[in-house]
Amino acid sequence: MHIYTIYPLDLGTVTRSKSQIVGVKGDNGVIDIPILAYFVTDGERKIMIDTGGGQPDGRRYMPYTRSEEQSVVNQLGKIDILPKEIDTVIFTHLHWDHAGGNKEFTNAKFYAQERELHNAIAPLPIHKGSYDIKLIVETDYDVL
Repeated sequence: MHIYTIYPLDLGTVTRSKSQIVGVKGDNGVIDIPILAYFVTDGERKIMIDTGGGQPDGRRYMPYTRSEEQSVVNQLGKIDILPKEIDTVIFTHLHWDHAGGNKEFTNAKFYAQERELHNAIAPLPIHKGSYDIKLIVETDYDVL
């Protein structure tokens, strides 16, 4: 039996209207939502759950903030891990804030669910802004 340790990584913040997130009409307030990914290890395997949002460009996905300290490289560095050491990346889903850091993991196998991969490549119009389709098709996935 393996015992795994899970390290949450703080990879930035998105600010959204409450009505967009919880579907309550008339609530004009905003909410800051942390972007999280997780490093998981049993001392041998080095696994990422999601890869974060990538570098903010000031245009897409705004408002989105990420300090240099919140880059996935620096967050892993705090626990003495380099992205090239990661052997496995598992996605909860392929939205930009979960799959935006893929390029950092040059030695990893990427795992995604088949249905989510299809949704990401050809999203419904209402969901199109949630995916970075260019990045998604540039990543080689093992499809589950």
